[in-house]
Amino acid sequence: MRPDSQNVTDYTNDNTIFLVWNFKENLAVRDTFHRVCKLLINLNNSANVRFPVSRASCVMGIGHDAWLRLGLPEPLPKELVNFSPITGEKHTAVASHGDLHFHIRADTTSICYDMAAAISDVLAPVAVSAEEVHGFRYWDSRTILGFVDGNHKVIGRLDEVSEQLKMMLDCQKHMAETGESGLH
Repeated sequence: MRPDSQNVTDYTNDNTIFLVWNFKENLAVRDTFHRVCKLLINLNNSANVRFPVSRASCVMGIGHDAWLRLGLPEPLPKELVNFSPITGEKHTAVASHGDLHFHIRADTTSICYDMAAAISDVLAPVAVSAEEVHGFRYWDSRTILGFVDGNHKVIGRLDEVSEQLKMMLDCQKHMAETGESGLH
């Protein structure tokens, strides 16, 4: 069976959950891994049949160490290596260990939660959740993928934001000292 490529950048969604799991030491994990693989096929098929307009999908990535532990086919994919920190002039992207990585996305939040819960139920006996990050579109419907690019708009207004924060803290302090609720 030849695996089909999974589309991860064809379109954006309103909601996403990123999960990272690490296998527990000294446990057999291969059978559970096969269960998770079958589960993902079922989750994707079920979401596409039941909610065709939701654009729901779940993509799984396998870390270098997990690939070896699971005895998956060799030679390993050329780019499959343990993630190393990426150090820039100002910032560093840290390297978190992860055996299994999941990118769940849909236009409906409940589908993302349901997929994450099903994956967690299968993995919990043999693995530990190392990371769970939720993303969503905010009120103005900007995509979560553009968040970093949009920061330049905020950086230029930090003095204004700082002044507003100071006023809010002054108000909270006054209300705490006087017992006023701030509502009239």
